[in-house]
Amino acid sequence: MLDKGYLVKIGESGNSNSSLEATLMQHHGSAGEKQLVQEVLLVNTPSSLAPHPGDDYLNYDHNMPLGLVCVASYLAERGYSISIVDSYAENLGVFATVDRIFSRASLPRVIGFNSSSPNIHIVHKIAACIKRLRADIIIVCGGPHASLATEHTLSTGDIDYAIVGEGEIPFFNLVRSLFEGQNNSPNEVPGVFSRQSGEISGRRNSVLIDLAAMPLPRLDLLPLERYFAINKRIYIHTSRGCAFRCIYCSVPECWGRSVRQIPVNVIRSQVNELLTQYKPDELQIVDDNFSHENGKFIRAFCGMSIEENWSVKWKCQVRADLLDNAIIEMMSKAGCFEVDLGVESGNPKIQKYIRKNLDLARTLDTISSINKLGISTKAFFMLGFPEETWAQLTDTINYSVELKNSGLKDVAFFPVMPFPGTEISKVTGKTVFQGAVIDDVNVEESEPTFAGYRLRKYSAKPEMSLNANFSPETLRLLVKFAYQHFSDGIFVKELKLEFEDFVKRQKVAEFVN
Repeated sequence: MLDKGYLVKIGESGNSNSSLEATLMQHHGSAGEKQLVQEVLLVNTPSSLAPHPGDDYLNYDHNMPLGLVCVASYLAERGYSISIVDSYAENLGVFATVDRIFSRASLPRVIGFNSSSPNIHIVHKIAACIKRLRADIIIVCGGPHASLATEHTLSTGDIDYAIVGEGEIPFFNLVRSLFEGQNNSPNEVPGVFSRQSGEISGRRNSVLIDLAAMPLPRLDLLPLERYFAINKRIYIHTSRGCAFRCIYCSVPECWGRSVRQIPVNVIRSQVNELLTQYKPDELQIVDDNFSHENGKFIRAFCGMSIEENWSVKWKCQVRADLLDNAIIEMMSKAGCFEVDLGVESGNPKIQKYIRKNLDLARTLDTISSINKLGISTKAFFMLGFPEETWAQLTDTINYSVELKNSGLKDVAFFPVMPFPGTEISKVTGKTVFQGAVIDDVNVEESEPTFAGYRLRKYSAKPEMSLNANFSPETLRLLVKFAYQHFSDGIFVKELKLEFEDFVKRQKVAEFVN
C-alpha cells in the first residue's frame, strides 16, 4: 500500500486527475489482472477528500456507521462474504481509500457506499477512481442522499445502482441477483434504481425489514480499536422513523411517516449480547426521537436497564417537551449521562414556521430538571431560515444563553441548509447537494477555542443561504458569533451592531495572522 503521509501531501496539493492517475494508476496498474470474487465490500465514506494531517477527526465526531453495519449484518447472516473499509474512522481520504481497496489480493465484485448530501461528492470521487482502475466492479450507493436525490447520486455514471429507502432488503436482493441470478434481474429489484438509456429507472420497495428479526449488529466488522481509543462507546437504535414533520428534516422521507419500534424483547437480548461481547463503557441510542409517544419507550428501556442491572451509561436524543419529571428521574436511575435536544429556534414564530412547535417554556424547565439530576445536556440550533429577521436570530442566540444559565452544557449551531427530501427545499425551490462540509484540512476553525472546536466538528461552511438578508459568508460568521456568545454567557442586545463589530474584529485577526 502507498504511504498515507504521501497521500496527505498529494491531497493537499489539488487532487487533479493527472495527479490521481500518476499516483494510483502507476501503483495499481495491474488491478485489471486481479481476480474478481463474489464478495461485498462496504465503505464508510471518509469525512473529507484528503486525510486530516492530525489524524484527529474522530476526536471531533465519534460517529459509528450503524446503518452500514446493519446492512452488512443482514447479508452476513444470509451467508455472504462481506467486509467494511471504515475510511471515516481510519482517516483515509479519497486516495487512501482507493489504495486500500486495490491493495487486496483479490477484488470484491460489489462495493457499496453510504451517502449523505454533505459527503456525496466524496463518494463520486472514489467511485470514479475505482471505475478507472477496474470498470467491471459494481458500485452501489445507499443512505439518505441516494434515497432523496437519486438522480444526482447516479449523475456521474460511475455509480451503477442506488438503493432507495430502507437498505437491507433491496441491497440483499440486488447482491443475490448479481451473484446468483435469483429472481429478478438487478434492474427489476424493488428499491434499486439505475440509469438506463439516460433515464432513471426503478421502483420503490414496499417490503420493510421485520425489526423483530434483525440480526445482532456486526460491530466487529469495524476498526473498533479506532473508536474505543477515543471512547469505549457503541451505537444502538431502538426504532426507525419520526412522527413529526419539521420542514428542515428529511427523516420522514427516508424512513416513512411513522415510527417503527424494535420489540422490547429484541432490544433486551441484543443489548445483553453487545454488553457481553464488547464490554462498552457507554451506549449511544441513535433514534431520531427516543421520546416518541410521550416517552413510552424511554420508560421501557429504563425498566429493562434496571431489571437487567446494566451498569453501562447511555445517551440519547429527545424532544424536550415530551419529557416529564418522572421520566427524567427514571432516566437518571437507569444510567443516562447525556441528553441531546433539537431546539432549532428560540422564537415562537419560527417554531411555527418550521412546524416543530416546540414549547420553549417547557423546554427551559425540562433542561433545568435534567441538569439538576446530573445528566448533561446539549442543544442544537439553526440560523438563517427564510424571512428570519435580526430580532428572531437574537431570540435564538439569547435563548441558548438562557438555557446555559439553566444548566445546558453544550450547543451546536448550524446554518439552515435545504437538503434533498426536506419540505424547506420544496418550499424554497432550492436544494443543496453539498453543504456544511470541510474539505480544506487546514481550516482556520481548527483553532482550540470553544467556537473553533465546534465549527470544525460540525463543519459549518454553508454552500447557500435561504435568507436574502444573509449571505453564506454572513451565516458562517453568525454561527461563530453565536458560539462566542454562548461560550461567554452574554446576552445579545443589538445583534446587527454587535455582529458588525464582531466581523470587523474577525477581519483584523485574519489580517494579523
